[in-house]
Amino acid sequence: PENQWTLGQDLVLVRNENYWGPRSPLDRLRFKVVVDGTSRLASYQSDEGDMITPTGPQFVKKTKEAGWDGRNQSLRWVNMRSGYSFIAWNQGRNNGRQTPFADKRVRQAMTLCLNREQMIKDIWEGVGSIAQGPVNPESPVFAAEIDPWPFDPARGAALLAEAGWKDRNGDGILENEKGERFEFEFTRAGSDELSERLSTFIKDSYAKVGIVMQVKPIDWAAMADILKGRTFDALTMAWSASAPESDPRQIFHSESIKEGGDNFAQWNCPAADKAIDGIRSTLAF
Repeated sequence: PENQWTLGQDLVLVRNENYWGPRSPLDRLRFKVVVDGTSRLASYQSDEGDMITPTGPQFVKKTKEAGWDGRNQSLRWVNMRSGYSFIAWNQGRNNGRQTPFADKRVRQAMTLCLNREQMIKDIWEGVGSIAQGPVNPESPVFAAEIDPWPFDPARGAALLAEAGWKDRNGDGILENEKGERFEFEFTRAGSDELSERLSTFIKDSYAKVGIVMQVKPIDWAAMADILKGRTFDALTMAWSASAPESDPRQIFHSESIKEGGDNFAQWNCPAADKAIDGIRSTLAF
């Protein structure tokens, strides 16, 4: 019982003395939980930890400081286990209300109106690349012939108009045929500088095309309930690869919508379901 893990607390891995193979030279390994990025870096610099995954801006700044590499080994690379960050658009209902993102044209427009290349430059100091899907570019199954969606707000505005979202009263805000404003809630966990810059960039980007975004910061501990209950309009998170080739069923299959599964965006595509099911029974040589 003393080794049980509690959400939000430090995670301690203890060596299994009964393991049949070679045993770790470490008695135990502690993962110290520090949610805020600034506090996490400060803890590392105060020798409260031996290893840290910094934010992009922290990495760029620190590796340029004189003497940093004298006491730190800084590694930077993209490999098959690198993850990706994303915005999830809830395509189902939130508290009984249908979100605007059930319409594919709206979801496409939200991507077209967001300058992701500029986000990488301004927010992550150039650390990262634009995703064209969930497959890592280093993976042998990466489809290099598929280009990421571009930044094209004019095309995005056209798609929004096609979906019925237009400025009908000249106030600069898009409305649907019922006169309801295009307004949504953007949920994020954390209140550090990086999260603030990210949500501000996204909010300002959508304001330019007449979309009102309300930012809802929450504690990370509340995120699990929000995901299971689907009580959000949009939120930002990240997925990390657990193996060189991950199974997309967990996140993208319609069966994973049920019972609080990890398809919390409630994306339902029969063609994708068929492809995912086929992948699970197909061998590649």
